[in-house]
Amino acid sequence: MQIAQPFYFRPFQLVHFSLESPSARTKEVELAGIRRELAERMREIIIAQGATAITAQQQNSTPTGQPTTTQSQTALLYSASASRLFLHGVASNRIWLILATIYGLSQQGMLGELLDRLRASVFQNISASSYALMIWIPAIMLGLLCVSGVLSLLRYYDYALRNEEGRLSSTAGMLNLREEALKKEKVTGLVFRQTVIGRPFDLWSLLVRQAASTNTNPVLTAPFMVPGLRQSEFTLANQVMNGVAPLPSLQGVSPAMRRIFWIRLLLPLLLLLMILGWLWGMTDWRTASVALLMPLLAVMIHLRWIHWAWALDDEKMWVRHGLLGRTVDCFPIRLVQHVCLQQNPYQRRHGLATLLLTLPQGTIIIPFMAFSTASDIANRVLYVAESANSHRL
Repeated sequence: MQIAQPFYFRPFQLVHFSLESPSARTKEVELAGIRRELAERMREIIIAQGATAITAQQQNSTPTGQPTTTQSQTALLYSASASRLFLHGVASNRIWLILATIYGLSQQGMLGELLDRLRASVFQNISASSYALMIWIPAIMLGLLCVSGVLSLLRYYDYALRNEEGRLSSTAGMLNLREEALKKEKVTGLVFRQTVIGRPFDLWSLLVRQAASTNTNPVLTAPFMVPGLRQSEFTLANQVMNGVAPLPSLQGVSPAMRRIFWIRLLLPLLLLLMILGWLWGMTDWRTASVALLMPLLAVMIHLRWIHWAWALDDEKMWVRHGLLGRTVDCFPIRLVQHVCLQQNPYQRRHGLATLLLTLPQGTIIIPFMAFSTASDIANRVLYVAESANSHRL
């Protein structure tokens, strides 16, 4: 549920109201240009209906004679400074979006002609001197990163996350003031993301996941994101989703994953390198390109393997993966809907398996685990899921 107020709506006290259920493909209700009082009233009615249903459920599950308790307090959980929000934009890897916007503008009228002249001037200077190339490319990349940081600052300006009577509420925005709300009972998982640019700054973003009917890009479509987190602030996860302990020590997957991918990918490249060397010689640029690609690919396989890790406690499971950046998924094992163990011939020969856990928001994969460990986790997850009172189909 979101209430957005662009700057051109503010003088008229108008807002844009939208509502989306967890399993919806798109927003089910969108009302643009309505009075703010009406939007807030609709939000309160929807929240009150949900609170009434929760209270009735608690009364049915509470033994006779015992009073039921309700929460009516509002607490500030997290707020981000302007410097954090700027760095979040720099680290969010949105350069390709900025480039696509510039390309789209370059195709239109007088603005397109102006951009064409600027581009021609830049390339003329670059062609005039090789030193200009060394200056212009870093300058352009730095400028795009700064633009990304400014856009993030405008989008998440004065960000604040609150806990209001069992629901999460966030406010942010400079030109477009947005208020988003999400019931904590609808949360099905958390995703911590860190890009390669965010690693030197220890910057993460937190995506609050709900059940979704389709697997979409959470960075672009997630309605609820907490920007600019430090790893020391991961304790916020316990306030967003109850029962989440601090990030535990994670167990890596088998080194056989790295070994098998080295064999499958590097051996064909080695054969190709020998053929190219025989045809054109080892000093040819095509042969040299393949020779340089092999160590780069070996390092990428190693990074992919070393980032795969997992941890399991009484109620939650953590799964980490990534290449240059990192992603950490956290979810309650009681919400697992389907468990699958897969083995290819190599894994069967070495006592390994790939574990697939299907959740309301998508599928989590843990490759190259010991088969005994994967079987124990699968049995435990199935037992917890089937015996949970609040299991969701």
